[in-house]
Amino acid sequence: MGLFHRKPRLSTQQFCEDFYSNYVFAPSIADSNPWLILCDSIHQQLLQADPVFSSVDLSCPPDQLLALRLEVIGIAWMLHVKDSLSPRQSECTRVYLSRHNRDDLWDMMDPYNKATAESTVLGSDPSTRIGRGHITFLNSMRAQLFDDWVATVSNPKDAARAANRFGCNVPWKSKRTHTYLSFALTDQLQCEINEKARLAIMAIIQGFYDGTYEKLSKVKIVS
Repeated sequence: MGLFHRKPRLSTQQFCEDFYSNYVFAPSIADSNPWLILCDSIHQQLLQADPVFSSVDLSCPPDQLLALRLEVIGIAWMLHVKDSLSPRQSECTRVYLSRHNRDDLWDMMDPYNKATAESTVLGSDPSTRIGRGHITFLNSMRAQLFDDWVATVSNPKDAARAANRFGCNVPWKSKRTHTYLSFALTDQLQCEINEKARLAIMAIIQGFYDGTYEKLSKVKIVS
């Protein structure tokens, strides 16, 4: 019976192509864009938490939330797939976006990727020996991983994006990464929000992660 319950074996490219095409950039249903419908629901939820969202340009949140979601997908990949395949996942993401004329989203991911990296070190106190040691270790590991990975991808930024996610396991579990990502989002939307809305955004971030993990848990990434 075990033979009939083996997980499908997929390459990074196969998973990304399927996941992005059928879920992240899902096709319209009866002339309705599923992502825009979700974003409208999110906007209404955030409006109830904090009326300040009424002043946010409605043309901005869908793409910013999409860039945020793509970064969270990269985090889930880092935490649940072999580290060595993380730069490949970033490369597949960049190439997919470029092929679909959405290079803008790749650029928009940058502040969220930086927020992920910051969440791993800014909890350490640089005034203490332990804190300095932790920061030095993470920075050294990132530099080493970048050097190891840069030759495996077609663009150095693919390796840099993946390296920035190294060490996010503990801060993700503690929700520190969620907090940093939520501030990156509100910075891009140029708004200050209350704690209730902040927690709502963090819950949305967790939802993006859970959706990715659900799909990853059903397959085995082999290359």
